[in-house]
Amino acid sequence: RRLEDNLREKDQTISILRAQIMSMEEEQRTAAESQPASRPMVVTAQPGMSDEEYRYQYQSGFDLFQNRQYREAMQVFESLLASRTDHSLSDNAQYWIGECYFAQSDFRAAVLAFEKVFTFENSNKNEDAQYKLGLCYMRLDDRKRAREELQSFLDNDAYTNTRLRSRAQDLLSQL
Repeated sequence: RRLEDNLREKDQTISILRAQIMSMEEEQRTAAESQPASRPMVVTAQPGMSDEEYRYQYQSGFDLFQNRQYREAMQVFESLLASRTDHSLSDNAQYWIGECYFAQSDFRAAVLAFEKVFTFENSNKNEDAQYKLGLCYMRLDDRKRAREELQSFLDNDAYTNTRLRSRAQDLLSQL
């Protein structure tokens, strides 16, 4: 339990630092552009924010993701995690960080992000994260690990998404 607490603290520190770096990079890009008003607004979380504000900013991060603005979306999700990890959407924010890395073909970073989803108690994203781990290892051409992750997905009776289960079976049969 103590190790999990230490891991969460370190993850929060890393999230804060990443958010700061991304914010600084964003400021540099904005300053270099001739029309900074054309850049999408990226909201960042503040410590102690309300449940409503957390949800609003989570939705803005999700909207950025859907608009393929992955770096900006990651900044929002990292910032949310830096502000608090006890919110009901914290595990989802962690999951979408993994999706952002995946969408940018940074599969090693995606693996790390998806694995962090499992550190959240009772996460509703475990099933999706487990499936995505298998996909990441396939993209990394690590057939052995891909096989292990997909088989682990199929062996878990708690994972009931039939669409993902049939996809995992298809992928496993290709390995």
